[in-house]
Amino acid sequence: MSGVKMTIGYQPTEQHLAWVKSRVDYLTQRFSHDGDLQGTTVLELGSFTGDVAAELIKHGAKVTCVEGKLDNIAVIKRRFPNLEVIHHDLDKPEWPF
Repeated sequence: MSGVKMTIGYQPTEQHLAWVKSRVDYLTQRFSHDGDLQGTTVLELGSFTGDVAAELIKHGAKVTCVEGKLDNIAVIKRRFPNLEVIHHDLDKPEWPF
């Protein structure tokens, strides 16, 4: 249980936030002309704590997160309660989507 407490208290580092920004910048440049992802559906695999998904939603995308760790899902739900999250281990051969 100590791992759950550590993750629930998770605070993103400046390095992580810079990485999130670079991912979102790349995706908006790649899949939109003006940074608007309205009407785009994204399935984010291995969502960690939902930072990238939350930023993509700000750009208009509809995002579904897939995360295998329950403690990370708890963080996502606490930080972004309206974000859709599927609990699934992506190492399993059968995906539910």
